[in-house]
Amino acid sequence: MSTSVNVNEPLSPQDRTRGLAEGGTIPAATARHSVLIGPGGTIPLIQPPHYVYTFAGSTADFDVAYDNTLKSVGQALADAILGRCEQDLSQLRSIFGGVSVGRFSVFIDPVPPGPEKPYAYHFGCAGTEIHCVVDYATDGDLANFLNCAEVAEVLMAAQAKGWNCGASAGEGLSRVLATELHPASLGRFASASHWLNSARPDWVTQTEGSDGHYVSIGCATLFINYLRHQLRFSLAQIVQAAGTTLQQTYERLTGSTDAFGPFASLLEARFPPGVTVNLPNDNPFPLSEVPDVMFEPAKLAGKDVLLTGLVPKFTGAGQQNSFVNSQSPIAGKVVPGGSIVSMHLVQGETP
Repeated sequence: MSTSVNVNEPLSPQDRTRGLAEGGTIPAATARHSVLIGPGGTIPLIQPPHYVYTFAGSTADFDVAYDNTLKSVGQALADAILGRCEQDLSQLRSIFGGVSVGRFSVFIDPVPPGPEKPYAYHFGCAGTEIHCVVDYATDGDLANFLNCAEVAEVLMAAQAKGWNCGASAGEGLSRVLATELHPASLGRFASASHWLNSARPDWVTQTEGSDGHYVSIGCATLFINYLRHQLRFSLAQIVQAAGTTLQQTYERLTGSTDAFGPFASLLEARFPPGVTVNLPNDNPFPLSEVPDVMFEPAKLAGKDVLLTGLVPKFTGAGQQNSFVNSQSPIAGKVVPGGSIVSMHLVQGETP
């Protein structure tokens, strides 16, 4: 079953269902795209040709179709989404506190000429018509990553507590959530390094009104991961504490007003400004400061290291009646949680 549909027309679930069932051409209309796209990418504003879609199938909350020219590749990608979309939606709804929306219509589009792929978009934050372009023919996980990011944005709009998919904080959240469910497909959508390799402006206290600038998106992605993996808040707690800025979200979670300072200082200690960073998974957390255990008895030194989330390793004398006379890394260095702190022991009383 197929229908000729212009991809720039935002449709209600009722219109989309009727269109898939009956066929027909939908006249072009203008709408703001909410996008998930790679660094520097844009989705052309020129009206595309009328795509003709094959209806691939439905679930309780999704209708999925693919462009006719994709043939078996389109069917395979559609099947991948149909096989996972309800599970992903259930997990996302739980994170958002049970928010409900109408049916989703997912369209798998052909790869256009130019470098801007893969990508996904929908028409405004509440738009439930989602378009995915996947440049790897058999990558069903990437198709689901793209779909998850856009579904998360629709749930933000339905929640209506402050997350805005067209701004940096909301775009960062959509990427964190899609990565949570499909971590292998973050790939070129990783954004944290863009902020770390910039002048590191404060997009925590303020929110940039764009979902396409990788410096502000990177700051948002890092800060949300900081809330989760450094400060140990759950995704549900973070999402349901929504504010119009990440600063407000932080205040609602912690009761403190100093959001950006400790976050930026911790990252500066781990990634000094001016040193190029490559962070492919967008998450360096948790980070730990190495304690000063010089001249401590072995047992106390081991305990202090463990309390900071690091792993003690002893060399030299046995741990009975011995103390630390050298350590690596040095005290005060910020390292990834779980790193080893090597301590050389010598026999005798602590000096």
